[in-house]
Amino acid sequence: LLSAASLVRPGVYVADIGTDHAYLPIYLCQAGIVPGAVAADINQGPLQRASAHIRACGLDGVIEMRRCDGLQGLEQAGCRDYVICGMGGELIARILAQAPFIQNSDYHLILQPMTAHCALRQYLWENGFSILREKLSKTDRIYQVFSVQYTGQREESNYAQRVLGKYHMQHPDDALLGEFLAVQRTFAAKRFAGKRRGGQDTAQDAQLLDAIDAMMASCGKAEENHGV
Repeated sequence: LLSAASLVRPGVYVADIGTDHAYLPIYLCQAGIVPGAVAADINQGPLQRASAHIRACGLDGVIEMRRCDGLQGLEQAGCRDYVICGMGGELIARILAQAPFIQNSDYHLILQPMTAHCALRQYLWENGFSILREKLSKTDRIYQVFSVQYTGQREESNYAQRVLGKYHMQHPDDALLGEFLAVQRTFAAKRFAGKRRGGQDTAQDAQLLDAIDAMMASCGKAEENHGV
């Protein structure tokens, strides 16, 4: 959540989609990063928990509660940054597809997919969204957070770019990138070996392994230069 919060633009109204306990908008408002927020969820239970936390923090007049499906009904909410954390990448893509108003460069998206990162990246690039930045964070595992804006420019991508992210491939300087790449390499090597045993096409997996090895080498050089 702190990684997502760090990508919110200061001074704008923000909507937290799937807010659950409203921890994110409460933090952003208490820290003075944003002047106000919308805490949105599709289910009544999370909204009740969020409302209790908001009242306990004295933010009733600062954070507005909304019950809605994804971004539905939020077009006139006055928000400029939209945060969607803790959902699968395919669900996030569906939420964006069902809200055409978000295809506007005035808006900024902070997305944290729990699964299907490749599918989300592909959807974004194929539908005119640019991933401006990616951040890695770690608790029980490594999480990926995307900073996204609509540009209208559609981008092509290959398998390695969808798995690893173009941003990381161009900026191999995240402190957790080496660990992230090691995990991805383990998975990729297992898939490669399994497909080869089964006589399946391994071209994409080989491409991914080559990209990972190149990035790991770049990470090593960056660490050496930093040490010097």
